[in-house]
Amino acid sequence: MANLKSIPTTITCNNDKDNKISALNDKQIRYELCAINDLNNGQMKEFEIKTSLVNTSILLIRQNNRFYAYSSKCCHYKLPLVKGVLVNNHLRCFAHGACFRVDTGDIEDHPGHGNLPKYDVEIVDNQIILVAKIQDLEKLERTKIPDNLITEAKPVVAIIGAGA
Repeated sequence: MANLKSIPTTITCNNDKDNKISALNDKQIRYELCAINDLNNGQMKEFEIKTSLVNTSILLIRQNNRFYAYSSKCCHYKLPLVKGVLVNNHLRCFAHGACFRVDTGDIEDHPGHGNLPKYDVEIVDNQIILVAKIQDLEKLERTKIPDNLITEAKPVVAIIGAGA
């Protein structure tokens, strides 16, 4: 993490005794997860992130020499995805079979309706660094509907039935 300390805009949090976290500002964190050699291709590992800024867990996946970080919980029943199956660029939940693409986090097979929140990762000095907004780490699912979507649609009410 020596490179992270040298960035002038980075504030190192003193409350993390392992010195694994730094805050870019009050809305984004950088968290050192592990060394790149700690995970082989086709492997995944859950990491607990407990700091004064956030308390959550993420799932790190190494697939085809690329690293992907997601929420560690399935969008369906919030069960741990680390117990699931990782095969052919897909992650399948162990409980009910919800299936997500490894490269995007998008759901491809139900049950469930949301996509996995995806976080950025960087490699610095052979260490994998999670870079995420705190508000995104608190989300349990991601939709494809943009947050800033403005529509002109008016609510419609339909009453269906023949009565008596």
